[in-house]
Amino acid sequence: MAPGWTLMGIADIWEYEYFEKFATGYLPYNNYTKLGFWMDGIRKSSCKFPVTPSVACNGTNEFTYSDKTAPNPQFEWLPGQPDGIQNEPPDSNCLYLRVSSDGENGVDDMP
Repeated sequence: MAPGWTLMGIADIWEYEYFEKFATGYLPYNNYTKLGFWMDGIRKSSCKFPVTPSVACNGTNEFTYSDKTAPNPQFEWLPGQPDGIQNEPPDSNCLYLRVSSDGENGVDDMP
């Protein structure tokens, strides 16, 4: 990513649903079964392993967001996500939207 650029944040659930539908539309073009799209969100240093999940580190608030138009993003996590706070070494610091042909779509944290 170019210096000074910001990845897109997801401001509300309607924007999330639009992004999910848009992303899912790419699956048939190359016979993909899964695709991922990077999005705004970097894990806070205070929410990395071995920190225990808490009110301060639980889901969306485990991350900082740079998109000023979406300071409090709303989206749906994949089941069991985010799980990076439980991983050693702590490397699941970025967010992406994963869409799949089986309909299991949502946000995940990964290296």
